[in-house]
Amino acid sequence: IDSLKQLSIKFLQKEELSNFNFQRVFLKPFEVIMAKTKSLEISDLVLRCIDMMVLACASNIRSGWRTIFNIFEVCSNHRSPDVSESAFGIIERLMESWLEFLFQNDGVALLWQRASAG
Repeated sequence: IDSLKQLSIKFLQKEELSNFNFQRVFLKPFEVIMAKTKSLEISDLVLRCIDMMVLACASNIRSGWRTIFNIFEVCSNHRSPDVSESAFGIIERLMESWLEFLFQNDGVALLWQRASAG
């Protein structure tokens, strides 16, 4: 997972061209791991990786937001309240620090979609 995080950060440091979905596809393994793991430690590690990637590369994330918010959705249904709370903490920090950017890049629309569906 750590190697995947390092590759993802390198990849996310480059700006994605419009009409491309490489970020969404590249981040998909994190979503799959989160959805399939039963381990609290692995879930926590995935969330910490996502948190680091967002902190380091939020301004370059485009299509990757969809996968990131899918991961948060998986976390909201996690059996451990700690995982849900950690994901919510990341979302709070995103809203505090990147709200205007998220509005410009459909991130808020994605969050609203997830909240409305739940």
